[in-house]
Amino acid sequence: MGTKFTVNLRAETRAVDRVVMPAPDAEELAVAATLARPFSLQSEAIYGPEVAKSLVHFSASDEQREMCMQLARMWKRLPLQRMQTFASTSQGRPLLPVSGVWDGEIADRVLYAKLVHADDAGALLEHINDAQQQWSLAGIVGDWLAVIAHQQALLRWVRPDICALLTPWAGTPTTIFERLGVSPGVGQSSQRPNGKQSSGDVV
Repeated sequence: MGTKFTVNLRAETRAVDRVVMPAPDAEELAVAATLARPFSLQSEAIYGPEVAKSLVHFSASDEQREMCMQLARMWKRLPLQRMQTFASTSQGRPLLPVSGVWDGEIADRVLYAKLVHADDAGALLEHINDAQQQWSLAGIVGDWLAVIAHQQALLRWVRPDICALLTPWAGTPTTIFERLGVSPGVGQSSQRPNGKQSSGDVV
């Protein structure tokens, strides 16, 4: 989302001395969250997992079918658990759950308490600084956008009559693979929805 972070290393040991991570722009992040959120809501016609099921139904080849089934698995994995936050107790009372809280849960609370104003998450968020709240939200929104872009590429591949062009964005239809930390395996080369030759399956 256009955010950069800087890592300072000690020359003699190469140990990390300091990490500077400015929080993502709050307004731009809020817009991105608003655009991506409907794909995560079961009540919406564009609910991602249901679209993935429809794509499986319309698949015309085994490869299309497998990639669309894989898309459903991607949706199921969200939110990804990247970072867990713990806090000490205050006057014998835990400030956060004893088992800690994952960034996906923080992101969910920020989204619904601060952007959608659907509930009150003050008991949790008052112990999480603003920068960490924004980074947590940026993580889940980035994942949503990456899966949505991949889903649109599959839609264009399976049903080009519905999707003639891809929506431009900063990533590619395969960005989600990088975010999930996986790479294409060894397999038979074939034409993929990004228009390039690729091999095998992932995840």
